Amino acid sequence: MQMKKHRILACLLAVCMVFGLLVSSSALSVFAADEKEAEEDEVKTIQYTVQKFNTAEEKLATMTLFYEKENYQLYADHVSGEVAMKDKATGNVLFTNPYDIAFSTATASQKEELLSQLRVSYTKITTAEQVTMNSYASAALLGQISVKAIRGGIRVEYTIGQTAKRKILPRWIEASRFEELILSKFEDVSGDRMKKNAKSKIEHFYSKCSYKTATSAVEWAGWQQDFPFLTGNTEAAIYILAGDAVDYDMSQFEKYLQMYTDYTLDDMLFDHEQTMYDDSVDESPPVFKISLEYYVEEDGLRVRLPANAIRYDSENYFLDSITVLPFMGCGGGKSEYES
Repeated sequence: MQMKKHRILACLLAVCMVFGLLVSSSALSVFAADEKEAEEDEVKTIQYTVQKFNTAEEKLATMTLFYEKENYQLYADHVSGEVAMKDKATGNVLFTNPYDIAFSTATASQKEELLSQLRVSYTKITTAEQVTMNSYASAALLGQISVKAIRGGIRVEYTIGQTAKRKILPRWIEASRFEELILSKFEDVSGDRMKKNAKSKIEHFYSKCSYKTATSAVEWAGWQQDFPFLTGNTEAAIYILAGDAVDYDMSQFEKYLQMYTDYTLDDMLFDHEQTMYDDSVDESPPVFKISLEYYVEEDGLRVRLPANAIRYDSENYFLDSITVLPFMGCGGGKSEYES
């Protein structure tokens, strides 16, 4: 997928993202540096939303020390993207995220928010659908965060959004195959509310196109032009997935097919070839590549979001906003934070 810059907004981000959080007398601001690769750490198995840490030192013990300068040490977690800076003189530690959220009564989704360093809001241009993703659920849990050592600090690189995952559900499918492989699996929905809801949604978003269902000669002529499978064949019939089905709908449909049918990728490839559906017209998924750079200075920590490194598909998505480090220095389930 081709990732592109949203040039104007990127420039605004470079100007506007200045923070006022403190470590001792230190301030967060914006600077740049060259990079070098960090050594890879062993894969961690921490369950971040439930793992309990009673002290900041317990949490630091699970993180990697990437950089040290005079009185300051810079730690990072290469899985979650969390960063911490310790003042060796005072013992104070500043975390990008609460280290003890396991003690919190927050829900699982709220804890995922608390564990995020970035929140990305975007609009899908074709449907005006507005969506917000966070870096923990849409990057960390997908294994799409990397940490690199750079001159004077570290860079945390995020790929936010599920990359190149092909949804296994037919966009176009010959009518008899749709009715046999999919619709027939939803005939008995008694006692199963989810299955009943699935049937209702599938019937709503898939429409049947054929000579017999056309309401006029004009409509039939238009269908033959749009769907080559129907051209010149009054006996042919095809089911079409509605063009206004948004990403959420399609993910739900895929889930329903996995739960209640035996529909496979091979089936979908066959159906698309048979109905002459052009897979190349499918939009690229919403994926945003963003980096945060942390630098240790004499008076504390400086953070930079390189605006010219933001990458995404600007032809299909509009980047509305990026929220950076919304929970830096915040408490989670206990009230004993070093800051």
